[in-house]
Amino acid sequence: MAEETVGKYKLHLIAFQTSAAGKWAPYLMIERFDDARGDFVCVREKERVAGEALFDSEEEAEEVARQHGNALLKSGGI
Repeated sequence: MAEETVGKYKLHLIAFQTSAAGKWAPYLMIERFDDARGDFVCVREKERVAGEALFDSEEEAEEVARQHGNALLKSGGI
C-alpha cells in the first residue's frame, strides 16, 4: 500500500494480490483533511478501480489506482 497527498486529500493506493496467477488488482480509498476536526475523514470508501483488470505487479496496480484517484480529484468527482 502506498499513500499520496494531493492538497487536502490523501489517496490510499492499495494493490491486492489475487489467486489468478499472482496478478494484482488496484483499489483506492480517499480521505480529506477536515480543519475543524484536525484530522482526515474518509470521503470515498475503499473500492476496486479499473473494472476487472489485473496487473503483473503491485507497482502497476498502485499506479492505476493513483491515476484513477487523481482523475477523480481533477474532475471534482469527490
